[in-house]
Amino acid sequence: MKPVPFLLIFGPILSAILVVIGAISGSIETTYLGPAIINGFLACYTSWRFIKGNDGPANLLFYAGTFLFYHFQLLTPEYWADFSQAIVEYSPESRFMSALGTSLLPLACFGVARLLERRWPVNETAGTIRGDEAVVFNDRRVFVGFLALFALVSVPNVIFGGVVASSVNSILYMRGMDEGRSVIVISDQLASILNINHFACSLVTLTWVLYRTKYRRVALLLLPLSGIWALGSIFGMGTRTQVLQFGLALLVPLIGRTSLKIRLFTLVVFGATIFVTAQIMTYYRTVGLKEVQLDEFADAIGGIQGLETMHDQTRAIEMYVEGYVSPEATGVVPLDLVIGLVYRPIELLMFPLPRSFFPWKPVDPTVLDLSRWAISRMGVDPDRFSWGITGGLLGRDTLRWGALGALVPVFWFTVLCWFADREFRRDRRSMTQLIVSGAFAGTAISMYRDLSPLWCLQLLPAAMVLIHARVGVRGRSVVAPSVIADSLKTERCGST
Repeated sequence: MKPVPFLLIFGPILSAILVVIGAISGSIETTYLGPAIINGFLACYTSWRFIKGNDGPANLLFYAGTFLFYHFQLLTPEYWADFSQAIVEYSPESRFMSALGTSLLPLACFGVARLLERRWPVNETAGTIRGDEAVVFNDRRVFVGFLALFALVSVPNVIFGGVVASSVNSILYMRGMDEGRSVIVISDQLASILNINHFACSLVTLTWVLYRTKYRRVALLLLPLSGIWALGSIFGMGTRTQVLQFGLALLVPLIGRTSLKIRLFTLVVFGATIFVTAQIMTYYRTVGLKEVQLDEFADAIGGIQGLETMHDQTRAIEMYVEGYVSPEATGVVPLDLVIGLVYRPIELLMFPLPRSFFPWKPVDPTVLDLSRWAISRMGVDPDRFSWGITGGLLGRDTLRWGALGALVPVFWFTVLCWFADREFRRDRRSMTQLIVSGAFAGTAISMYRDLSPLWCLQLLPAAMVLIHARVGVRGRSVVAPSVIADSLKTERCGST
């Protein structure tokens, strides 16, 4: 295992100390701005190590991700003026728990990842980006997986979406209302099997892989449908988080395979593109792209909005401090922790199932309860107004599973980041292998808003198809992470 950089340990501890000092002194600036500056430095440090090729994406996700979602916006004067007034409405206990948990979050994830790496070390077959690919994929398996996903995604679009009509409306109207309708377009046309449509994003990812194979003609022929369905999925949700998800999923393979100069250029171009797209999502997601006016957008593009995760998380923890008990919790703290750790992956597997056909599918009660509580707190009748509210990476499971509930998302979020890091280091000479890493990294970054199975539907199906298609000796598929996989010598099988 690589030696641990001192700053990655010292930085979060120093941030936590400042939170404690701020809580004792009652200083909002010490509680929030001090850790924000420290984590901003750590974000730059881990980003540079990733760009240089010293680290995989895990540390970038732990440190830069925490800064981006929790601290970046606090350093903008306009947002800080609003935040510093709003945050004092919550109890000192809620502010302390949320700020301390956020400061220690990167260190906790880093520690869990080190334990996983110690138990299942990866054999880094490629310390360089040059040379032949050491990891080989069976192209036919990738193609079969692509066709299976395409058939699955086509069902809701053909039956409910007019093939492409619903996706086009989703791009034009986003979360807004269609003229003459009283509901959001995509909800009306795709009904309860909308979740399946998110798999279209994996179709585009697999098309990227198949472009280098003899199956590229079929993949490119179906790309217009795959692309329009994927865009409909993205714009229909109208969320900035999904923009970051796909941006990182594309960035990881490009940075992993190119020289340092090209990496820096790619980072600048991608950063600007992601920023502009996120601003579009922010300003127009409730009215749609049809309302975009270039002169108005040019004036507003410089404003930083969204990613208000620190406030969202504090709000969820405030509800917990006030005595909320989830119907799913048993009241036995260790037992609730175990239930949460086991339940989360089961929930993910069941999430794509349409509730209209599977009404017994479990529902997270804290989703509705948190929204109603927050709306009531603003003096609005929750029965007359609906507002989807996230609880942050730590807040939601604290509400759901009690005192140790925050350890549930820490563990599963770290597992996703560890997979991304492991796949990245397995073979940097293989673009397909790096695409697997990018899929895990993109999924992980979205979890900062909320550990929701929803964020796993876009890219993880492509990662699962590619992992199944990875072959070793005797043509057997290799499932990562696996100690056996690391010791196998790969051979070309089914590639062109």
